[in-house]
Amino acid sequence: MSKNPQIKDETTEKINELLDEAISTPEPVRYVRIVDGQLMINGVDYEVVKDHKEAFDVDKLNDCYSDILNKYDYIVGDWGYDQLRLRGFYRDNNHQANRDQLISTFEDYLYEYCNFGCAYFILKRTGAPYKPKETGHKNTKRKNRSRRRSAPRRNSNQGTNNTKKTNSNSNNKNNHKTNNQEQRKQQKFTVRRLDETK
Repeated sequence: MSKNPQIKDETTEKINELLDEAISTPEPVRYVRIVDGQLMINGVDYEVVKDHKEAFDVDKLNDCYSDILNKYDYIVGDWGYDQLRLRGFYRDNNHQANRDQLISTFEDYLYEYCNFGCAYFILKRTGAPYKPKETGHKNTKRKNRSRRRSAPRRNSNQGTNNTKKTNSNSNNKNNHKTNNQEQRKQQKFTVRRLDETK
């Protein structure tokens, strides 16, 4: 128990001021850093492959960078109307990527989507690929998917009563059977000789 309430009030005021100051000025998240002359993005090494018209700016790259770019092998930044736009590309030997996401199609991207003669840069990942932390939820999602696939599908127009469900299902099956029978009738034909008559 404090004997002097004035000291207690002063310390709580100082603590509250420090907390307000810490909350009001959050530390900006730094994705991009240059450490010992080496460019690092989220702890992965990159090198500047091309810097056309001195387009590379670490501060602007840090402002625009997003975690979605971690999965790409190349990061391309182009300038248009004083705004930096970033796009990721994969290596040419990545067979799972779409063709327009391969680095060999960079010039097509430059001509189709960027301003003529714009400043741009290309960053190549030299370090190990970024791998997100795995959580235990992955296996449960797969199990749930397999359960969903094996469960029978329900039509949105089915009622809540079980008898209605079975009736509507049997009607759907009967309609499906009659449609298939009509299609088979239309497909049947016989080959006859020209001299045969009916």
